[in-house]
Amino acid sequence: MRNIRRKGLTTYLKNSHEAQMCVKMFAALALLPANLIEEGYQCIRQHARNNNLQLTPFFNYFNSFWLRIVGPETFSVHGIARRTNNNVENFHGRLKEKFQTSHPNLWTFLKHLNELSLKNHITIAQLSQGQKVSRPVKIKYIANSERIKIATAQLNLGTINVSDFLIQCSYTAETYIREEFNWYTLVEPNLIVDNDDLTQSDGDDSVILKYTLIKN
Repeated sequence: MRNIRRKGLTTYLKNSHEAQMCVKMFAALALLPANLIEEGYQCIRQHARNNNLQLTPFFNYFNSFWLRIVGPETFSVHGIARRTNNNVENFHGRLKEKFQTSHPNLWTFLKHLNELSLKNHITIAQLSQGQKVSRPVKIKYIANSERIKIATAQLNLGTINVSDFLIQCSYTAETYIREEFNWYTLVEPNLIVDNDDLTQSDGDDSVILKYTLIKN
């Protein structure tokens, strides 16, 4: 979603259901075996052509970076039990909720990081005592896993093709794409820039570091 915004495609995506479908199909690419990801990419391009979608900048970015530099073998999660970095995303979500600013000053950053660290130490202590600290898996995640499992089995049996697989699995990314879209269109543009600690001695590197710590 961040790259879509940088390419100036946010409004276009918001107003086009088929464009949103393309993005969700991109999210499902990693579920394919590495040797089928290139074919999957071409299927999405064909879907875009069939619907006269103007997503060329994003396609070029995905091809040049994810396919050519990162490589399908690196980002494919086919056959991997834990396919996502939900734990990391959850931590990032808590950071966003805490800071409510895209550029917190150093003291704000350290204060909230210390609070999160304290909570994590409490969680570790509870785990060491055999206490249950995590919530049950949500039904929607169980349903998504089942959808992926069925689609993968059908692909392996040859009863569906790569394009059908991407369409079926695209729905598993619907909630994530919607939440990311809402963040980058509704929340982030209104965040307050807290730069009280930016003095003459602060160079570009310090600003970039603070931004990177929050956004990556």
